[in-house]
Amino acid sequence: MAAMIMSSIVFMTSCSEDDEPALPEVIESEVLDEGLDSNVSSQPNTAPDGTSLGTKLSYKSWIMVKGQTRAAFENKVEVTLNNAFNNTDTTIVVPDFKLGDYTTEISYKKRSERREGFVTVSDSVLVYTVRFEQFSFDYELDHEVAFYNDGVTSQTMPYHQIGIIKDNGYKLTTFDSEVDGEEVYACKQLLHSISVEFNGKNYDVSAKVKLYRHLGSAYEPYILRSQLIGEGAWMAGEHLITSVLNIHQVWSDGRVNDDPVVCSFPFDNDGRLYEPAVITIRDYKNDLKIVNMELVKGELEPAYSEGNYVQVYDRKYLVNIDYGYFNITIPIVANEAYYDDGVLSRAFPCFEVQNVKVLEPEFVFENSGSDEGGSYSVYWLTQKVTANLDQASAEISRIVQIVVYE
Repeated sequence: MAAMIMSSIVFMTSCSEDDEPALPEVIESEVLDEGLDSNVSSQPNTAPDGTSLGTKLSYKSWIMVKGQTRAAFENKVEVTLNNAFNNTDTTIVVPDFKLGDYTTEISYKKRSERREGFVTVSDSVLVYTVRFEQFSFDYELDHEVAFYNDGVTSQTMPYHQIGIIKDNGYKLTTFDSEVDGEEVYACKQLLHSISVEFNGKNYDVSAKVKLYRHLGSAYEPYILRSQLIGEGAWMAGEHLITSVLNIHQVWSDGRVNDDPVVCSFPFDNDGRLYEPAVITIRDYKNDLKIVNMELVKGELEPAYSEGNYVQVYDRKYLVNIDYGYFNITIPIVANEAYYDDGVLSRAFPCFEVQNVKVLEPEFVFENSGSDEGGSYSVYWLTQKVTANLDQASAEISRIVQIVVYE
């Protein structure tokens, strides 16, 4: 008589493979059908102290296998698959609190696997990484996948896949500085969250990241809290911009400081000349003109410091001018400043360079001659550019020597 073998696989892990019952030798087999639960059981995953760790999910996956051992069989092989979408709670020491933009990436890793009969259940992890310039943290989304293999037939059993992950952004909260042993750290808390689609439903997963920045020794007075209460920027003269931060500081020794922090930036590029460059061209048709102009906002470059907390930078706006035969670049320099007392980091309000205009070039003949390259004429190109910084104006000139060969 054909024997009917029914098996149901549950979440158990044996002490060793020697303890497992011997499996029958399968001569032939095939999968007749497969399926999984459309309803997924979910429950909160909490720590013993009641802290939320995320969400635990489970559902059944099955396949119907028909085959032959010493007797014919038709099995419904069933396994319960568990997922866990875990919240993140971590502490990170950072060099500063200039967070800026962040990127995200997805990777995968295998945590473990267990075997029940002909089925191997693999515990895999989808790692969702949130990466800032100076630190990163991970979400770990556990999901299980079952693989059936009786020696003749092998296939992955049905499972629900993790769907779209939506990034919900973050919120940053400042706390009073904290003492850890003999050292003091400025403290902020970053709360971030994502929404994970799974089997048609969305599950929220959150991250609580404590950011610590080292301030110094706990035996010296330190800033307990530092708060921006006002800011502004205005023209203080024809070519002078004043920028102010109003900051409220509370120190560990009880001192309170409400003095405004002031920076003044000149914008007086008028008449600035740059080292002349020599440009050689051929086949000149007496048609010098500006073909195209592009304004590029350059990177910040440290210029000088003011006091203990203020760093002033140069920002170069590069005016790239294309004449068809050649290109030149004229920089327009403006100042920006950044305040950082260890607890509070803040850019001073500033004005953008605007209304950049490239005037018609002045192309003046100087002399002519000949050399091993042939006959040539020498010209001087004077190119002027004007710009505004709020109400301040500037005119920058660049003089370039042009050698034109016939």
